[in-house]
Amino acid sequence: MSFTGLNKTYDGTTGAQVNFGDDRIQGDALSVSGNGAFGNRNAGTGKAVNVTNVALSGGDAGNYVLSSNAGSTTADIGARALNLSGVAGNKVYDGTTGALLSLGDDRVAGDSLTVSAMASFADKNVGAAKAVQLSGAALTGADAGNYFIVLPTGLLASITPASLSLAGLSAAGKVYDGTTNAAVSASANGVLGQDMVSVVGGNGNFSDKNAGAGKLVTASGFRLAGADAGNYTLETTGGTTQATIFQKQLSTWVGSGNGLWSDAANWDGGVVPEGANVLGVDFTHSSGIVTYSAAAGSTILKNLTSATGLLLTGGSLTLGESALDLSALSGLAGLEINGGSLLLNGSLSADRYAQGGGVLSGNGNLLVANSFSQAAGAIRLAGQLAITQAQGDLRFASLTANDVRLSALNGAIGQDGALLASSLTAQAKNGIVLGNTGNQVGSFTASNSTGGGIALNNTSAPGTLTLGTLVTGAGNIAIDNTGGVNAGNINANGGNVSVTAHSPVTVNGKIAGNDIALNASTDVVLGDGAQLAAARDISLVAGGDIRVEGNAKVLGGGNFSASAEGYVRFADTASVTLPAAASMSVLAKTGSITGGAGVRINRQRANVSLLAPNGAVAMPDVIFLPATAIDKSIVNVINVAVNDTLSIIKQAERANVPLASLSPAKPDDKVPEDKNGAGGIVKSTGYKDNDSIKKTFCN
Repeated sequence: MSFTGLNKTYDGTTGAQVNFGDDRIQGDALSVSGNGAFGNRNAGTGKAVNVTNVALSGGDAGNYVLSSNAGSTTADIGARALNLSGVAGNKVYDGTTGALLSLGDDRVAGDSLTVSAMASFADKNVGAAKAVQLSGAALTGADAGNYFIVLPTGLLASITPASLSLAGLSAAGKVYDGTTNAAVSASANGVLGQDMVSVVGGNGNFSDKNAGAGKLVTASGFRLAGADAGNYTLETTGGTTQATIFQKQLSTWVGSGNGLWSDAANWDGGVVPEGANVLGVDFTHSSGIVTYSAAAGSTILKNLTSATGLLLTGGSLTLGESALDLSALSGLAGLEINGGSLLLNGSLSADRYAQGGGVLSGNGNLLVANSFSQAAGAIRLAGQLAITQAQGDLRFASLTANDVRLSALNGAIGQDGALLASSLTAQAKNGIVLGNTGNQVGSFTASNSTGGGIALNNTSAPGTLTLGTLVTGAGNIAIDNTGGVNAGNINANGGNVSVTAHSPVTVNGKIAGNDIALNASTDVVLGDGAQLAAARDISLVAGGDIRVEGNAKVLGGGNFSASAEGYVRFADTASVTLPAAASMSVLAKTGSITGGAGVRINRQRANVSLLAPNGAVAMPDVIFLPATAIDKSIVNVINVAVNDTLSIIKQAERANVPLASLSPAKPDDKVPEDKNGAGGIVKSTGYKDNDSIKKTFCN
């Protein structure tokens, strides 16, 4: 018997195929069988094959005897092809060519194998159904030597774009230009390695066009650019940030002739000053009147200067932040307000001011230098209002300011509406008549150079009206106030003076006039330094008390009367001086009449009417003196009879003083006061014995 082993491909078993050879007689019917087995299952060449259990069968089998029923031979076990199957996975762009791969194979069950391979795309870029190539395939494991690898073909996968987020979104600040446009920029967050990617485009808009800090800016329309831009997408193409619109320092009027403020064509760059967006405007090139109408809306400026005029018909215009912000409207047109609102918080000077409607208000100051007219509308300022009317009368409809100064040096001052001021100063030529019942003035100073007088109807309650110097060249001075009055120096120069207060009247200065009348619903007080100098009569009427005190002086060329609901008191060194022919009457309706020893009244007691029907009269005799002459500066209308009497006095031995000349009495001409009050021997007239000659002639 001979044995020939047959080669096989690895199948994980030791089984072997063997061909049997023999020397049978040709034609015999024999079959030889047996078992072949490799020593192990692993692939190899020239591997020993053991043959066992050789047996004969067939019709002629009995005619033969096997020399051996076993033997050996050799054969090869060839390595098995390991057919790999693979699935390439899609990936998000990562900047590399590496691909995801899942492998499978057709190994013999149970074999210990590990298969590895590298998968890659031809390039790193984004694409769909891109070819995936395998390389570096390797087998490891106990059974690795029994196989060789067969790689799969036709693997496909996609690379999808990586996502980038916007970073560094910013907007550039700008100077107000009347638009919401904003310049924006941004970068991308998440770019890999050295990839060339940038963010371009982008449109920005402020929340509104107005100047302001930290304003919201909305950006949109960003896109990617650069060599590697196709491998990325932006998560968002916009976002929000903040930036500042700065106020424009100056807008220049470029219109010709008259024009509308709201017309962009009239301004440089087509930017209309509105809101708080422009600090100042320049009308240097203007040749006409600029009209600010309702179409201009609301505008806030730090200052404004024009020589051709501003007309306000609507809308709201604000000038200045403080009194240091100066605006000027010079020229014949000046400022005219017929509607709308001018809020003045700075200081404004205007050669001409005309108003037929609207309101000028604010915390600032207004100076009108030449011409003023106000038919309607109102001025309401917390600062100073100074108005000069160069020609003609000055009249107004409604004025309010902390400090009001009115001047009409060639005309009169009058009103058609109320005036409200903490302080009022007025100058005129032909009279100052402020009779509106709505007036509310805290202090009043006035001078009128010729006729027309001075008149004020006012309410200061619950406060007091303080009267500064009031002087008129002619005419009367009349003050009627609801509230108290503190009077300073008043000179009517031949006219009458009347001060009426529905509260106390207090006088601390000199009041000079023809007739003087003080009327108070409560007290009348002539304080230290007060002086009433009347060419004719003096009248004091009080709903409360009358007090003449300190060094107060009453100097009358006519009669003197004092009537109080309460008491009347003469105190300290107060004095009353009247001509001999005049009368003096004092009435205290519910109180007493009292006088201190230092008081002097140049009347015999018998010639003074002192009535206190519900009180007492306590006036020491020392108070009363004989009548004397009066200073010509106080009384310039003494009649001939008085002059004749004074000429007799001139001849008196002791009174060696030219009384008939009407010169003021000198201090040493007066009777010395008794240092002990009413001490010494006092006659009923209140004079000492050595005054008998003066008493005789004066009587």
